[in-house]
Amino acid sequence: MKDKKTKIRDIHSVITIVFLFVLCGSILLQIKANKRNAQTACSIIIDQLKDVIEENDKNIKTLMVTLKDEYTIRANMLTYMLDEKDILTNSVDDYKLIADKIKVDEIHIFDSKGNIISGSNPEYYGYNFDSGKQIGYFKPMLKDRSLSMCQDVTPNTAAGKQMMYAIVWNKSKSQMIQIGVTPERLLKKMQDSDISNLVKNMPVLNGMNIIIVDDKSKVVVGTTDSSMLNYKLSSKDIVVKNIKKDKKYYITTNIKKQRCYLTFEKTGKYDLIVSYSVNIVNKSMNYSFVLSFMCLLAAFFVICYVTGHSISVLEKNEESLIKAKEAAERANVAKAGFLSRMSHDIRTPLNGIIGLIEINEKHADDRALIESNQKKEKVAANHLLDLLNDVLEFNKMDSDDVKLAHEPFDILELCDDVLTITTLRAAESGIMLSHENCSEDIPYPYVYGSPLHVRQIFINIIGNAIKYNKTGGSIHCRAGYEERTDDRVWYKVTISDTGIGMSEEFLKHIFEPFTQENSDVTSTYNGTGLGMAIVKQLVEKMGGTIEVKSKKGEGSSFMVRLPFEIADKADMPQIDKDDEKKDISGVKILLVEDNELNMEIAETLLTNAGAKVSTARNGKEAVSTFKNTPEGAFDVILMDIMMPVMDGYEAAEKIRNSSKKDAKDIPIFAMTANTFSEDIEKSRRCGMNEHLSKPLDIGKVIATISMYSKEK
Repeated sequence: MKDKKTKIRDIHSVITIVFLFVLCGSILLQIKANKRNAQTACSIIIDQLKDVIEENDKNIKTLMVTLKDEYTIRANMLTYMLDEKDILTNSVDDYKLIADKIKVDEIHIFDSKGNIISGSNPEYYGYNFDSGKQIGYFKPMLKDRSLSMCQDVTPNTAAGKQMMYAIVWNKSKSQMIQIGVTPERLLKKMQDSDISNLVKNMPVLNGMNIIIVDDKSKVVVGTTDSSMLNYKLSSKDIVVKNIKKDKKYYITTNIKKQRCYLTFEKTGKYDLIVSYSVNIVNKSMNYSFVLSFMCLLAAFFVICYVTGHSISVLEKNEESLIKAKEAAERANVAKAGFLSRMSHDIRTPLNGIIGLIEINEKHADDRALIESNQKKEKVAANHLLDLLNDVLEFNKMDSDDVKLAHEPFDILELCDDVLTITTLRAAESGIMLSHENCSEDIPYPYVYGSPLHVRQIFINIIGNAIKYNKTGGSIHCRAGYEERTDDRVWYKVTISDTGIGMSEEFLKHIFEPFTQENSDVTSTYNGTGLGMAIVKQLVEKMGGTIEVKSKKGEGSSFMVRLPFEIADKADMPQIDKDDEKKDISGVKILLVEDNELNMEIAETLLTNAGAKVSTARNGKEAVSTFKNTPEGAFDVILMDIMMPVMDGYEAAEKIRNSSKKDAKDIPIFAMTANTFSEDIEKSRRCGMNEHLSKPLDIGKVIATISMYSKEK
């Protein structure tokens, strides 16, 4: 029979064995839990990586399609420009100048057999569709003359750079015109989407490594561990048998002689691997084991604490990874949504215009139908112009290129202009637009500022209130004085509507570009999602503030505060507004325009108004015509800006500096699609009196000519 000490020793032994068993079991369970959590974290990284690779591939494909459409349109525009001329008579320098004007690198002219006969690069003359695989891509053009083609990004070994080529037939199908463009945006996107660059930007935990392996060569092509880049995996590094695509495998193996938990998936042409160092994952186990061995009774609590702490850290990291993924997805969705909306919103009016033109051609004798369709074409064209203006204006502000004017204007008159424009839009949409008489609340109507941009702010806000309103809804506007500080006055404008309103969550993002509250919003309310972003940036550039209050389903209210420098009435430009007869009968006009269609339209409209029109095709011809005619031969010069040989700016300067007596006094009007304030300022510096924007408002053109003709 055992004595007491022996029994105690035995009990102690059993207790010790039990505690050791519990200790070892706990440690083993914790190691297993750590392994499972590590594999879960690795699995999340792999899913993120797949999404990023897939999204970038989609973005590159979308951008490729967009650029192909854009370059094909450019080639067609070049064809229209050259079709009216004998394209074979152009010199290399002419083509280089044209290429520079339309922002392309190369222009090639092919004959109907596929031979290069002219263009900006004489070293390629004589090449044809049989000269190589690159140029042979366009062989189908010879069989089907209705084709227009654009090539994917192609290395141009002669020029030492990558390019995209677009080619179209001319109207007579006698020649083909090809342009070559370096797709900077696409190349930048492709470089950013390079697999090694994508991996570098992926968030990983300490001890975790992303490895992307080429499926065929088994070479590491992307990794967060730069020392492993281009490392070729061997059978000792990883062994996964009977691999199936799009299925995850979890193993413990060696990577460069280091033990790792590894999550593996084969997708597309890559093997995606995320490894997690066993030592890092189980680093805390060393401390746990020492503490548990020193104090067995506290072992359970220590293990529970360590396990809970480890899981908490992993969960926090998982949350960070998920948030990062969601943020990346939101950014990608915003960009993709913008591209989709722009593609839809630009193609929709274009499709309408083209369709209406085709209907008119088939019903040439139905005058009523043609007139109705022409009104619809004008509506569609104006909508397209609004979209392009929004994108261009936002791009200018985003690059900080917008320059605010500092000129005197009547703020009451500006308010009347805004209300005149928007009241018509509101009436067409069945919306009641009302406003308070603010003349008594505007003690300083004459101010200095940028009236073009002030007008844009309020037209955008009221335009949104119309667009997102309900049939039978209303909009109310009020403007009033707020305060004066020294020579500056603050005015506050409130615009309230009974529209569809916005949620509290969307109000936080209303001034972000490309945002619209509903994903299907463009199906009802067309737009780019840039209007309010433009308003916000303009208000801030002017030193003002904007606030928004809104309730879903009930409407919105915008409060805009803007400061202005006070002006005197004497500072205002004096324009005779009493003369309602805008007559240009007998006015002698020199019309300078390089585009044949624009020339024909402007000449017809001016001639119908009674003017006597002479024409010039470029700036050089305009200068020569003016110098070689007697004094007083012309009353007004209408000058296009973007022209070959000599542009409108240079032509205006040469006319002003010529020795003719009327050179300093003859009115010269810029006639251009460049309508930003800096463009207007540049035209004035070059000696031009007025700036008429394209598409031309013939009423405004006639009124302006009439005003200057009566001053002479």
